[in-house]
Amino acid sequence: SGIRDMDFLKLDVQGAELSVLKGGRQLVTEKVLGIQVEVYLNPIYENSPLFPDVDAYIRKNLGMEIFDLRQSHWKYSKGRNFGPKKGQLVWGDALYLRSPANTIKWLEQRNSDEPGNKIIILIFIGLLYGQVDYSLKILKEAKKRSLISKTDGELLESAIMKHCRALDYKFLGRGVLREASRFVQGIVEN
Repeated sequence: SGIRDMDFLKLDVQGAELSVLKGGRQLVTEKVLGIQVEVYLNPIYENSPLFPDVDAYIRKNLGMEIFDLRQSHWKYSKGRNFGPKKGQLVWGDALYLRSPANTIKWLEQRNSDEPGNKIIILIFIGLLYGQVDYSLKILKEAKKRSLISKTDGELLESAIMKHCRALDYKFLGRGVLREASRFVQGIVEN
């Protein structure tokens, strides 16, 4: 049994993110299109890897690039109510996606019967995270390599161009499902 397919991985395991990635390397390498991973820029948990370690591992071993980083700060208690709200940069959520240049080649090397489905999923992942240019680039490459029909590609591109201007992107979470449902509804209504 176990997990046989996965499109996206979201990791927040209190400093064990790199261990999880290493343990699931084969599945991630073969199946996963993108990762949202909590990263630490300063030590919080004993012996937990910092952002440079996680970033280097993902880039080198999993074939993905960083596309966004939501930063989280904290302030020492004594000065919490003074000065600007921003304190020390301590942790964040990093978004990694397969590069547009390598995604099509990666999909063609997989034994997947439906690379077009993975393309559509990746396009929607990009849109949900506010990476519209990325999604359009993936769509363009997929059409060029006939991994998605010309008609479907044109319909999807038209829907993206029409509906993505109005999306109110919030990185990783708040409002994503609401915006996603509005976007999908807009596409279906066309």
